[in-house]
Formats: sequence, structure tokens, C-alpha cells
Amino acid sequence: MAWQPKDSMLTHNVKKGKLSEDKFKKVMENIGIRCVKTSQQYDKYYNIDFFVGNKTPVDLKGSKTTDSIWLEKRNIYGGKGSLFGFAKYMVMDLVDINSFVFYNRLDLVKYIRRFKDVCTDRGQYYCIYTRPGNKEQIIKVREHDLRPYEQFRIQY
Repeated sequence: MAWQPKDSMLTHNVKKGKLSEDKFKKVMENIGIRCVKTSQQYDKYYNIDFFVGNKTPVDLKGSKTTDSIWLEKRNIYGGKGSLFGFAKYMVMDLVDINSFVFYNRLDLVKYIRRFKDVCTDRGQYYCIYTRPGNKEQIIKVREHDLRPYEQFRIQY
């Protein structure tokens, strides 16, 4: 049987994600950039949350802080993580600085390849972390580590 998130965890994360998505769409439209939400199936299979501007695919990661950004190498089922989807940009909603920060997804893929060590606890940075009972592989970094890969920043 595949790992399933606890109902409370799933509900909480879905709610936080929806709030970030609503905020992102509103901010984009307020500055005059077309923003179209994709279907749930499209999001699931292609890791694309929105098409912005002239159909540029974007994967939004909501409610992050500058001190704790998790980059997903493998998803909870062991499949390709969001970094290996089809979005052109990964967008982090950095709530502590009220900004959406756009990163070139392929640059982030190259960046995470350097991390080979396995974490011994959740608080560690720059190593591969997996929660007990599932197959995800995520790497915790800070916003300042990703600045070389930043393309745009929109403050809200």
C-alpha cells in the first residue's frame, strides 16, 4: 500500500496551497499579467499550476519562508518530484518577505544534483530528507542559496 498523508495534514496543506494560489492569481492580474489556473489533473501529472503571460508554465510553491525552502527531488510516492515537471519557472511564495520569487526550474535541477548525503533529522540543510513511511526526497535550503537562480521577484 502506498503512503497516504494524514487527512489533517492533507487538508491543512491543501488549504495553504489554495490561499497561495488565489493570492498569486490576484497579484498577477493586478499588475496586468494574464494568469490561468490549470486543472487538478494537469497539476498532478505535469506539475504546472498556472500559465502566465503568453502561456508560460509555472509551478507555485506556497507558504515558504526564506529560511526554509524544500526542493522536491522525488514525490511521496517515489515518482519524479516537482523539479522534474514541465514548468518553466518554480515560484516560491515567500511569506516572510511578502514576495513571489521566480526561479528557472532547470537551474534548480542542476543545483540539487550536488546534494548526495542523507539527512539524519528534519532540521538539517543541504542533504536528502525522507519522512518515515514514504518515498519522497526533499532538500532543505535557504532563499539566499537560490539567489543565483532567481529570475524575477514580485512583492505583494
